Amino acid sequence: MVPPEAILHRAGKVERVSIAKIGEQPVQEGLFRFAGVEDLYFMAAAVNPGQARVEYRHVVVPGPGNTARQLISQVVRFPEAPKDARFFVGPKQFELLQSIDAELVRAVNFGMFGWLAVPLLGGLKWIHGYVGNYGWAIKEGDFLFNRT
Repeated sequence: MVPPEAILHRAGKVERVSIAKIGEQPVQEGLFRFAGVEDLYFMAAAVNPGQARVEYRHVVVPGPGNTARQLISQVVRFPEAPKDARFFVGPKQFELLQSIDAELVRAVNFGMFGWLAVPLLGGLKWIHGYVGNYGWAIKEGDFLFNRT
């Protein structure tokens, strides 16, 4: 299980704070494009909060036996009422995030090959639109790009 992380978009960059480092950096302040909490597949974030103070806290929820859950709580405070702030809670699905805010797609961590993965994902979805099956889309993509 991948532990949750704090995620912030500030000054054009996405910053992630691991659950282990939340205690070292519990408060973040600045002009944010988005600020939230994420795990591998889902996120909860304030989108376009503007100038804000975001407070994070590491929370452990005990369970039966040794099944404790590690969570991050988040509080967003505004010095004045934001004009365009919205809140998103849901899956990190590329098209959904893009429909909410163009920069929110950066919450999907494609790693150091993101510059390559995003266009390949677009191509895979384009082929899938014609064949209707991701298995066939991968096979057709392989055929299209590996003709020798």
